[in-house]
Amino acid sequence: MIGGSILRATVSALCVLTFLFCAELGVAQPAAPVELSWQAPDSCPQQAEVEEQIRTLVGTTGAQQPLSPLHAKGVIELYNDHFQLILLIERNSIRGTRTIESNDCQSLGKAAAVVLGLLARREISSGHELTETDISGQSEPSPKVPDVEIPPPLPLPPSPPAISHERTWFLLARGPGLSVDVWTLPRPSFGSSLSLGVKHDDWRAFVTGGLWLTQSKSASGAQPYQADFRHFSLEASMCRGLTLGAFELAPCAVLALDDVKAQASGGKRIPTARSIAWLSIGGGVSGYWHIHRTVAFVISASGRITTDRPQFVVTNYVGATEVHRVPFGTLLSSLGVEWTF
Repeated sequence: MIGGSILRATVSALCVLTFLFCAELGVAQPAAPVELSWQAPDSCPQQAEVEEQIRTLVGTTGAQQPLSPLHAKGVIELYNDHFQLILLIERNSIRGTRTIESNDCQSLGKAAAVVLGLLARREISSGHELTETDISGQSEPSPKVPDVEIPPPLPLPPSPPAISHERTWFLLARGPGLSVDVWTLPRPSFGSSLSLGVKHDDWRAFVTGGLWLTQSKSASGAQPYQADFRHFSLEASMCRGLTLGAFELAPCAVLALDDVKAQASGGKRIPTARSIAWLSIGGGVSGYWHIHRTVAFVISASGRITTDRPQFVVTNYVGATEVHRVPFGTLLSSLGVEWTF
C-alpha cells in the first residue's frame, strides 16, 4: 500500500510539472503576429528578414498578442527602371492592397514590415479587429517608421565583373578592286588594287597597293617622241563607319605615295628613263553593302592634294620638251569586295 501511494504521488507530480512546462512554452513562444507569404528577387530582402522586422516592431507593445495573425502576401518586382511592392493584406473577409514603388528594393522590404507591424500594433492596442479602412489605408497618410532600431541587413558580396568574350578586333582584306585614277597621268588610268587592314569596333585601318596600266603619250611632226608611264601607288587610310542597317558609310583620311617611272624615245631624242615618287594627303568616303557578316561590297572615292608637282620631259641635242606635269590634286575611285576574318 505504501509503495502504491508513493507511485501515485510520483505520477501526479510528473503531470503537474509537464503542465507547467507546456504552459511556459506557450508563454515563451507566442504566435506570429502576421502570416506572411513573400516573393522577391535575390538582391531584395527575403521573407525571414521581413518577418524578423515585423516581430521587432510588434514586440515593443508588450506581451499582448493579436487575436489571430494577419494574413499578408508581398511581391517585389522590377518595373521599368525601378522596383514595385504589391502588398495584399487580409483580415477574415476584408482585403486591401497597397502598392509602393522605389529605386531601392531594400527600402521596400522595410516598408512592408512597417505597414504590417503598425497594423498588428493597432489591433493589439485597440483590442478590436482591423476595419476595411485600416487595411486599405485610404484615410491615412503613408506610415512613418517608428523610433524602433531595426538592424540593417548584411551586405551582399559584390558581384564579379562581367567578362565579355565577344571579339572586337578583326582582320580585313579587300580585293581585287577595280580603280580609276584621274589626273596623276596625262589621261585617266585604270588599275587593280589589293588592301589589307584591321577593324576595331567602328574603326578601320587599311594599307592599299595599286598597280596601274601602262599609259603612253606621243607627238609627231618635226620633233616626234613617245613617252611611256608606269604607275604604282601605296595608300594608308583610316576610316570610321556609320552603320545604317545593312549599309554603312565611312569617312576616311588618306595618305598616299605615288611612284611613276617614265621612259621617252623617238626621232633624234636621247632615250631617257626617270622615276619620281611623291606624297599626297586627302580624304574620302567609302560606302558598304553588307550582304553577309563577313562579306560586303565597297565603293569608295577620294580626293588628294600633292605635296610636289613632278615634271616629266624628253630631251634632244638642243633642249627639253615637257610631256606631263602632275597637277595640284587628283581624284581616285574604286569598286571591290571586303572580306572580314
